[in-house]
Amino acid sequence: MASIDPFLESTHSFDPEATKAMGEAFEAACRHIPDTGQAAATRELIARRIIEHAKGGERDPARLCEAALADLGVRGPT
Repeated sequence: MASIDPFLESTHSFDPEATKAMGEAFEAACRHIPDTGQAAATRELIARRIIEHAKGGERDPARLCEAALADLGVRGPT
């Protein structure tokens, strides 16, 4: 199970519901990324994109996942 917690910055706090939504989105997005041999870097990119969308107010895990994957040019679940 992947966790977004290591990527959360101490400079921006999220409520427990937002953190849960980001965690769900992160896990889902990680399942849809092909293994290119750079898993750690890819996971960090996904996490950072999810966090940015959450900072913008998005709280739906499915939309966070889709947005992060789209940012990376990956087609996610529909």
